[in-house]
Amino acid sequence: MRGKKLFSLIIAAFALLLLMTPVLAIAASGDPCCPDGSKAYINPYQVYVYDDTNQPVKGALVTVTGPCKYKVTDYTGKKGKTTVYTGANLPGTYKITVEKEGYEQAEESLTFTTSEYSCEALVIPIGLKLKPCERSIKVYVYDTDTNSPINEATVTLNGPSFQDSDLTDSSGWTKVFDDLKIGAYTASATADGYDGPGSGTATFEVNNCGQVIIRIGLKASTCERSIKVYVYDVDTNSPINEATVTLNGPSFQDSDLTDLSGWTKVFDDLKIGAYTASATADGYDGPGSGTATFEVNNCGQVVIRIGLSVSCERSLQVYVFNSATNKPVPNAAINISGPNSFNKLGVTDAGGKYILNDKLNNGTYTAKITAKDFAKGTGSVTFTKGVCGQLVINIGLKDCCSDCQCKNTFQAYVYDTDNNPINGASVTISGPGSYKVADYTGKKGTTGILSGANLPGTYVITANKSGYASGEESFIITDKNCGAHLIKIQLQNL
Repeated sequence: MRGKKLFSLIIAAFALLLLMTPVLAIAASGDPCCPDGSKAYINPYQVYVYDDTNQPVKGALVTVTGPCKYKVTDYTGKKGKTTVYTGANLPGTYKITVEKEGYEQAEESLTFTTSEYSCEALVIPIGLKLKPCERSIKVYVYDTDTNSPINEATVTLNGPSFQDSDLTDSSGWTKVFDDLKIGAYTASATADGYDGPGSGTATFEVNNCGQVIIRIGLKASTCERSIKVYVYDVDTNSPINEATVTLNGPSFQDSDLTDLSGWTKVFDDLKIGAYTASATADGYDGPGSGTATFEVNNCGQVVIRIGLSVSCERSLQVYVFNSATNKPVPNAAINISGPNSFNKLGVTDAGGKYILNDKLNNGTYTAKITAKDFAKGTGSVTFTKGVCGQLVINIGLKDCCSDCQCKNTFQAYVYDTDNNPINGASVTISGPGSYKVADYTGKKGTTGILSGANLPGTYVITANKSGYASGEESFIITDKNCGAHLIKIQLQNL
């Protein structure tokens, strides 16, 4: 109301001034005219629209309504002003409404108390306020060659009364730069090992709200990267000629044969990333492989060394025979131990043989034999570097005569459904004459040698282990089967 009263006072004073100052003349047509010869109008006015920074607002829609269905509309020009309105001929109150996208609507009233001619238009200033709007920017920095995000790139954002910086995370993103105003913003980014700075821009107009993403790509600094591969014999350290080498990496695959010195060609023009070289050669196990990785700041040549082992098939045969008659001993229990905690249990066939086909490393393998009606026997053999094929351990057993005082012993072997030994299983053996012994399996799945079972009859061997169902086996001892007895018990997983 205060604004309305003020305008009413202004109009009244203006009208009074016109009455007191004879500036108008009458044209031949009868219309009043101004001293410069232009036409005078009744109550001329013009609307000026500005924003909260006191800058003119272009393109605002101005609507004026008044007495006798008076209504006019216009848009402000680049100086924030409408054209001069000349049709407000009747005294009264005129309502002015101003609208512009991104701004809150503004209204004002204007009152004319008289209908007087004037040479000067009354200027009505109306301010517009921006609508509430959250504006923010987030910046993503990436490698232009690989499209991968760049970690710890330094990003600086500049704009209207704004400057802030941040480091990108492992995903290539900065924090959210918020509380931004209308205007243009420029983000610049730099990173170790990359040319730069790179930059990107974003502009918020009056009607732009929300978050804008600026993507900045950086190119890795000029850098020559290459890989050379060397292939050698792991036993002799000698180079391997004509090994086939394949190198794989980011958008890269190439192959080559090694020369007499064991070297490939130079694989060059490589990008940032991980590379894997694989090598095969006739007469060698394989493939062998090696890797190398180029980070952003890694340049130059990298060497990958790949060692191959000579192909070697090995097997072990244990032959058990009666030392008195040289006849084979069937069903003899065998326990073979070797390097790196190697252990294998077996039984000889009808021909007194047991053949072990397994991966046998260099080292000494010892076979311990127990058989019914025979004294124990043992034998060993050694695989050395370069020794392949089958080696044989011949073990002769002595007959157990009537005064040998042959004693019965038990040993339990506990294993799972995958045929792997079970460590820590509780094993209990009970039998005639209140016989009862207990032991735990070791990491090889076997108990110790349990003695004292000298009475004939049925012996029950029970194995238990947490996480497995209980297992049980029985064994009958007679006067004809004295000796060492290996009992195998398989446990089912719960």
